[in-house]
Amino acid sequence: MKYIFTILATLVIGITGMNGQNLSDAIRFSLTTPGGTARTIGAGGAFGALGGDFGSISINPAGLGTYRSSEFVISPSVRLQESSSIMRGTNAGFVTNEDYIGLENLGLVFSHTPVGSDWYSSNLAIGFNKIANFNNAFFYEGKTLGTITERFTLQADGLTPEQLDNFEAFPAYSTGAIYDFDEDQLYETDFINNPDQQVWKNQIVEQSGSINELTLTWAGNYRNKVNIGFGIGVPFLNYEEVKEYNEDDRDNEVEFFDQLRYFEYLNTSATGFNFKGGFIFIPAKIIRLGLSIQSPTWYFVTDDYNTELTYGFTDNNGVQEFTEASPFGSFSYRFNTPWTFTASAGTIYRVGDIQGFFSADLEYRDYSEASFNLSSNSSDPSDRTYSIELNNQIDRELNNATTLRLGTELAYQNFRIRGGLQLRQSVFAADGNATDTNYSLGLGLRAGAFFFDFGYINQEREEGYLPYVTNNESRDPLVENTFNTDNIVMTVGYKF
Repeated sequence: MKYIFTILATLVIGITGMNGQNLSDAIRFSLTTPGGTARTIGAGGAFGALGGDFGSISINPAGLGTYRSSEFVISPSVRLQESSSIMRGTNAGFVTNEDYIGLENLGLVFSHTPVGSDWYSSNLAIGFNKIANFNNAFFYEGKTLGTITERFTLQADGLTPEQLDNFEAFPAYSTGAIYDFDEDQLYETDFINNPDQQVWKNQIVEQSGSINELTLTWAGNYRNKVNIGFGIGVPFLNYEEVKEYNEDDRDNEVEFFDQLRYFEYLNTSATGFNFKGGFIFIPAKIIRLGLSIQSPTWYFVTDDYNTELTYGFTDNNGVQEFTEASPFGSFSYRFNTPWTFTASAGTIYRVGDIQGFFSADLEYRDYSEASFNLSSNSSDPSDRTYSIELNNQIDRELNNATTLRLGTELAYQNFRIRGGLQLRQSVFAADGNATDTNYSLGLGLRAGAFFFDFGYINQEREEGYLPYVTNNESRDPLVENTFNTDNIVMTVGYKF
């Protein structure tokens, strides 16, 4: 889906001092996808009513009650991504290819069968599933109207040099990218005599990180009629963003100005906790009905960041170049994700030597309920004020959204084949009922106590990106990105 322009401006503002948090952070923390094992991924993540796979524990902990033996699983993965980027007003598109190797899952299940009890299983599981992946990279270049120095003057106007922020305006002033010629606190740039001159600009953006959720879960099966499960989740989030933005006067069209380089670095680390509960009802041998609920995740977050600006120009003294680096900033705060509700249904069948299942999950979250607390570790009144403004923006611009997951598996002797489909509504209120569609496939092999599963999921999405924002939207360089991602997961497991 393609996000509308009015929303773009809120998503991609760079690091702007202490209050660098924005709408994109709320989405990054809240938008997670069930996965972990190749079996769960291959069947579209539709395991809320079935269980019997470690990946299903993050969807409905009651699925752990289906186990009849103990198990160890590990799931390495390869992520192949192609990004295509084009800047508004240009015709040239740029393609970036990146490969990532990671670990999607590591888990251990301890299965116990109580003797002389109506509880047919009492199982405990510990391990982690990857529930979000932030690895992205893209590059764009072109000649368009506007310059990032307009952003810097917007940040500086009305302030003395001593009052300028350390991350944008002061580095721009210190290097000569902006200056106050008349000392009236209205700042000028080398582009003041060429306001309609198009400027060459490019940027490379590299994003990395993930959310890995450590789970501790108990579930039991009561007389093959109902499974009940409870779990504690401890997600660990790490997100790193490195951006290098450049402008240059390669055609010698702007007096004095030669080149500008603006470097931004951000590392976000967070630890949270949540609670999960659910049940699976078995009204008939072939029918499974599931319902699960997950509390908000209460995150404790730290942002570490810095910037560096280099500005080059030519004046009567010849070629000049100055560099100013910001101090390293750090800011701690709290964030709460919305509640998650999942209703599930599945059917198990056997036809001769072939057996299998069909299943469906319907997940609901109200993303407008996500909230920041930026004053949790700060006594600055501006942090509390910004929290209120940001939470009001989340309430206005984000929406409740559902995700439909469909999956199937066919089993013949020791072989398995799987397929899945995910339909996810946009989290933005302005996008209406727009959806993303993801397709998945999987294969499996059982060999005694060992099993091997392969899962593949293709994800394609479109999004807008703005490297900086001014008070004139027509001069902001909108970049249209298309990301096509193939994620290949292999799970190796051992039952004991």
